[in-house]
Amino acid sequence: MPFKNADGLKSFFSLQNIELENIKKDAEAIPKKSKMLSRVTDPDLVSCIEDSIAFKIHGAYTGIENFLENVAKEFDQYIPDGKNWHAQLLTQMASPVGDRGAILSEGTRLLLNELRSFRHFIRNDYGAVLDGERVVELGAVAINALNLLSLDLSRFEQECFSDENDGDGDGAGGGAAGGPPPRNRGMSGPK
Repeated sequence: MPFKNADGLKSFFSLQNIELENIKKDAEAIPKKSKMLSRVTDPDLVSCIEDSIAFKIHGAYTGIENFLENVAKEFDQYIPDGKNWHAQLLTQMASPVGDRGAILSEGTRLLLNELRSFRHFIRNDYGAVLDGERVVELGAVAINALNLLSLDLSRFEQECFSDENDGDGDGAGGGAAGGPPPRNRGMSGPK
């Protein structure tokens, strides 16, 4: 559903920022559990902690993907489908679509793609033995990706509101008379 006015856009970003903070809050356990691994010697306990970290990474990425689906629905009115839709969603969010700029930086997309691959492994390789060092590395990737995603969303939100406040009164952004054409950013109906 495209945004009809600035209040709708503000409301959308407010809700998405809350959702992102909830994902980050849940992921805060990842570094704590990673530190625990350095103090534990019992192989069964090590395995349980590694599994717990993997589960938190899985949850963080799933939350991020749901978040990105919401953004794609609102701004692009399109969610990829088919076998590779998860990877296509990341590409879509890192690419300009219509009048909106890229939402994800390429660096964020690359980190998220790494987490997407790991989630696929966790979901589909039942009984696999996890590589503890790799799980800890991916835990750090998840935290870094969440921080970069927050920066990307802030940048994108600022772009949307700077376009809204361009001074021509249409709420769609762009330059003043004689300037560059306004950018839609999804605020005024389907393209």
